[in-house]
Amino acid sequence: MLTGLLIGLATGCVLGLLVGLLVRSGQSTRSRTTQARLEAELARTRQAAEERAATADEVRRQLTGEFARLSSEALRRNSDQFLQLADTRLGRPTGRPRATCPGARRRSPGCWRPW
Repeated sequence: MLTGLLIGLATGCVLGLLVGLLVRSGQSTRSRTTQARLEAELARTRQAAEERAATADEVRRQLTGEFARLSSEALRRNSDQFLQLADTRLGRPTGRPRATCPGARRRSPGCWRPW
């Protein structure tokens, strides 16, 4: 009776050990499968992020170029308008300026003489 009990106990331990190893190997296989799936997903996510960064850089370059072009054009137009207004308001000077003060050597406030 004691012998049968010891044999049963030893058999139960061996079977428990085998079942534990099988369960562990199944979990290990699932873990490896899950890990491989997650690594592939991470690689796709990184690639998508790199593509978005490259696209953002390209858009930034295009916007910078377009802004430079538009600001240059606006500055040119503003300068042209300013020069037209200055011509209209002041007129173009022709020849050498004349003295506007009466008298040869007398200076008065607001008087201009070319010497």
